[in-house]
Amino acid sequence: MNDHPDRPQVALYTAADLVAALRSASEERDKLHEKESTRPTVDDPRVLALAKARQQIAYESPLNFVCPPWDGLSEQEQETSLLAARNWLHAALRAGLVTGKAAA
Repeated sequence: MNDHPDRPQVALYTAADLVAALRSASEERDKLHEKESTRPTVDDPRVLALAKARQQIAYESPLNFVCPPWDGLSEQEQETSLLAARNWLHAALRAGLVTGKAAA
């Protein structure tokens, strides 16, 4: 009960409450780190395969008048495509649409 209505009520926490809160925060951080550790890198062979397949789809489109095949892209365009493919693969891994890690 607040004996002084003009003062804000302060919640008191026990050491056990603080330890539990820290433990929970640590577990959440570990879960986030675990998710991030599954992020593929651009040298993951799945990333290259995904980038090439995406470019091939664009190249084969009946509405395509400007998209070259993978080998027709500049080095910078290939790098940009690899970064996009890495992000899409990462999203697919997180969504559970793809499982596992790159073959060694």
